[in-house]
Amino acid sequence: MAHRKRPVNQEVVTGNNNYYPPTTNQPRPTPPNPNDVMIVNLQNLNAPRAGTPPTTQPPLTQPFYPGALPLPSNPIGFTPTYPTPAYNPNANPYQPSGPSIPPPRSGDAIPITPVNPHTSIAPPPPGATLPNGPSAQTLSNNSTPGATLYPSVPLHPNNPVGSDPRSRMEDEFGGGFSSRAGGPTGNPSFSFTPTPSHFEVPTPDPESQCPANYMRNTLNAIPDTSALQQKCTIPFGVIIQPLAEPDNYTVPVIDFSAVSKDGVIRCKQCRAYINPFVVFVDMGRRWRCNMCTYHNDCPPDYICDINPSNGQRLDKADRPELNRGCVEFVASKEYINGRPMAPSYVFVIDVSFTSITSGYFKTIVSTIAHSLDCLAADLGHNLATNNNEKSAAPGGGRVNFAIITFDSNIHFYNISSNLTQPRMLVVSDLENSEPFIPAPHDELLVNLSSSRSLIETLLEKLPTMHQDTTDVETCVGPAMKVAYELLRSVGGKVLLFNSKLSLKGAGIRANLTNREDPRVLGTEKEITLYKPSNKFYRELGLECSKQNICVDLFLMGTSYMDIITLSGMSQYSGGDIKWYKGFTHARDSQKLAQDLRRNLSRKTAWEAVMRLRCSAGVKTRRFFGNFFIKSSDLLSLPTIDPDKSISAQLEIEEPITKLKYITIQNALLYTTSFGERRIRVQNVCLPVTNDLRELYNSCDNDAIVSFIAKMGVDKGTEAKLSDVRSALLNKCIDVLTDYRTKYAPPQATPSQIIIPTPLFQYPLCTLGMLKNATFRGGITEVVLPDERIFLFNYVRSGTIVNIVGNMVPKLYQIYPGVEGNVKGLDGMGVSLVRQGLKATGMYVLDDKMDLYLWIGRGVAEGIKRDMFGVGYEKNETVTMGANGGGGEMGAYVNQVIGELRRRNGGVWQNVVVIRSGQDAAMEKKFYGKLIEDVIESCPSLSNYQVFLLDLQKKINEKSGVRT
Repeated sequence: MAHRKRPVNQEVVTGNNNYYPPTTNQPRPTPPNPNDVMIVNLQNLNAPRAGTPPTTQPPLTQPFYPGALPLPSNPIGFTPTYPTPAYNPNANPYQPSGPSIPPPRSGDAIPITPVNPHTSIAPPPPGATLPNGPSAQTLSNNSTPGATLYPSVPLHPNNPVGSDPRSRMEDEFGGGFSSRAGGPTGNPSFSFTPTPSHFEVPTPDPESQCPANYMRNTLNAIPDTSALQQKCTIPFGVIIQPLAEPDNYTVPVIDFSAVSKDGVIRCKQCRAYINPFVVFVDMGRRWRCNMCTYHNDCPPDYICDINPSNGQRLDKADRPELNRGCVEFVASKEYINGRPMAPSYVFVIDVSFTSITSGYFKTIVSTIAHSLDCLAADLGHNLATNNNEKSAAPGGGRVNFAIITFDSNIHFYNISSNLTQPRMLVVSDLENSEPFIPAPHDELLVNLSSSRSLIETLLEKLPTMHQDTTDVETCVGPAMKVAYELLRSVGGKVLLFNSKLSLKGAGIRANLTNREDPRVLGTEKEITLYKPSNKFYRELGLECSKQNICVDLFLMGTSYMDIITLSGMSQYSGGDIKWYKGFTHARDSQKLAQDLRRNLSRKTAWEAVMRLRCSAGVKTRRFFGNFFIKSSDLLSLPTIDPDKSISAQLEIEEPITKLKYITIQNALLYTTSFGERRIRVQNVCLPVTNDLRELYNSCDNDAIVSFIAKMGVDKGTEAKLSDVRSALLNKCIDVLTDYRTKYAPPQATPSQIIIPTPLFQYPLCTLGMLKNATFRGGITEVVLPDERIFLFNYVRSGTIVNIVGNMVPKLYQIYPGVEGNVKGLDGMGVSLVRQGLKATGMYVLDDKMDLYLWIGRGVAEGIKRDMFGVGYEKNETVTMGANGGGGEMGAYVNQVIGELRRRNGGVWQNVVVIRSGQDAAMEKKFYGKLIEDVIESCPSLSNYQVFLLDLQKKINEKSGVRT
């Protein structure tokens, strides 16, 4: 059959296959040599090795990037080189953790003085070139305006195409099929021309792997047996961020409607989607599934000749589904169960005395009013997106809108387009009866475009309507109950804004009690505070998930609110929690407004389900995140957005010794904000190995730290926190002990720690977890229960970058330095130790939640005036330069802050100004972030040097090494 090439608006770019595509802002270097290890010499921390110059800190060119390997300047006596890999990089598609550098030679000991993680990162080898990702143009005839669409032009439009009689909806929503590759039906026999043997197991193309922004694995080589997995002490898992927004990757949208009546091309046995790692056989008329090896017929219009030299389709470069690791398919009608869900928002807002007088309510209403345009416009405002889709946020005339306010009563607002003024209806007596909705649903939940004028009028009047309230009580439970009933038939999102503990709602057993007892904080009985006080909110969250309703919580943390009980609503409905500790209008109103605005404007997937498929022999053991599990591997997600991740722990169910590679495929079926049903598919193909050392050298440090933190949070509400901390420390000891026992070089001494090259930062990250408020113990500075639960949720559903960045913050010296050059920010990183802070310097610390600007006592008064303008002694806001009332230094500092916020993916960070010697409380909090030092809030844990010495002793004891 002659190949007929179809026209596609796609530029095909080739590159050096020795490097992986730039899925982050840094290139992916060659994987480390599995024969190299890092040997940390702890015998004399302050003395250099004989014959070498004294140990000094090298010039700082980049900030700490957990997962990268820090190198001292040259005290260990070697020049960085790029070792030739002991394996073919094309045959082992590792995905290392972000930017990496080549390891030192085996046997080189690194003196710790202490370890400084903020060292330079080596560039790619000289002469190396990195491939550019394929780009695409927007087609003028797209069915979805503005979407990057790759239409499949049929070769033979009149030929009939067969279809699978099984329902796609049933399959995706947990119907009676085997969801794992290798289902119970077995492989049928069929006759076809066999493919040459050298095409049966093709080497995966690194450029076809899913970018690490979307999927990252703790191990990038897979153990071939369950026994080998158990020998490897590192957990085997994958962290998925389905709607990530990388700067350098555009997800192609593919419409198969012109090729297949089935809508998408899938394996008829395991139901996996076609992907870059399938093999085409029988002259291109069939394709072999890489998940279950079943041979599928190609639709007639999808058949294409195969290149006899490499076994690849001649049109592979023109098929994004065959050369891109992350794609979206336009779902056919079989995937649509009724009318696609319209974006519906119900705002449930506290109008009690605390909310009104603090400015909390006014900020919320003002932000909603200013966000109406990005909800109603055809082009959503989307604060941070790389996609060219025309409605990242809700748009057009599809958005539904409602407002409910509450104190000890519930207030409804009739904003039907038939009225000329909004009407308020009040429901009271909530202690003796269940709440009810006093008007037809379509008068309270209205179309935003049709009732826009009434909504604007209502938002303008709301602050004055409740400004004289004296009601100090709230009824969160009843208010959420009626919000659920309002959305029950249509689905959507509920945004709850609450300022204090809700004591009302006994009629439906939703009232809460103040259980915070200072006497049990920091003791073994603290675990009792992490159990919900009633079942109402958890059961409501489960019901919301069934009806595709997501619940997001915005909580004002001025007093105890029992977040653990309220969190059941968001945890099971795919929602989020924002908690503003000690809310004050001057400090937190902007962060509240920015958080709410991003919630309303970011890309959102509605009524979604997610399924994780693995090759035969690998299965999913458990999941971590905010969702409801519908079956063993099918998750219900009423909504999901770029700021959330889902993690899965995997295990080897049966030997896979006959496989060279296994595939992990994630599929997210969802409705876009503009009403189109889509399937986002992400694929990664990993090599199978029987070498334990290769497993250790394929690790991803960031993914491992994040995954272990998520496992710790999962146990944090069930076991004592002291046991969780012990488990985190013991995991680090087990990993390093096992590696030392098996792979310590002959010259290793008891005073050295033998660390796998990719895990060189793992001990520091472990210390960061132990000192972080998420897991920290002690009674000198207790962590409040609400704060602990908020951090648990932050880790459970957070992304790798945010989790590791919070456990191990980055500290930048911005003055004196390269003032005026924000591009040099990566060269300003310094160690997280108090002794390194200069009295004449200024530093910015980024922990992914906030930015801390520390100003030394010796900074000249003119510099401070240049930054803060008039009244600089008390001003907490850095001015914007000469035109904004300040000078060049103020403009420069604001550029630094803006760049750090940009790197945080659009999530707003407050700037906390700390003047050394003037604000003891804030300075103490700042010093508590310097995890390489001894911190007052965690006196039981030493600095990083002593921590390494203690770690070395425990490793020697466990491995039987005599010291």
